[in-house]
Amino acid sequence: MARFVMIRFEDNAEADTFVEAARGGTVMHSVPSQAAEGEYEIKMSNAEAIAMWADPTKMCECHPPWKLPNPMHKEQGLQCNPARSAKFGWLVCTNVVDGKVCAKPHPHQFQHPKNLLNPDETPQTRLYCLGFRADRRAGA
Repeated sequence: MARFVMIRFEDNAEADTFVEAARGGTVMHSVPSQAAEGEYEIKMSNAEAIAMWADPTKMCECHPPWKLPNPMHKEQGLQCNPARSAKFGWLVCTNVVDGKVCAKPHPHQFQHPKNLLNPDETPQTRLYCLGFRADRRAGA
């Protein structure tokens, strides 16, 4: 049996370095020692980096948070026709604010971002899909 482990890095460069190390088989970690209880030994990991996703840090503030995109009933949902971003694959706001497109993910919008390790992947060819709600505020 295999397992997926998701690790979140605040620093993009650190995340990229970690993924490269995992691809090269040079990630080291400690494991409980078989010889003595309470002791640990260093082990080289044989993990494969198969996916990496970007996590949005700035959210759209153009709409009230309770209004979700609703393509069936436009009057009940967002009025901006969300679009999928090319770089990360997030559903983002298309409203123009102060002459610029907002282009930030909607709070409470469920996201299925692109795998950054496989940029040519499409929804039809993707093996693994990560889904998350964009809003991370406490209590949201």
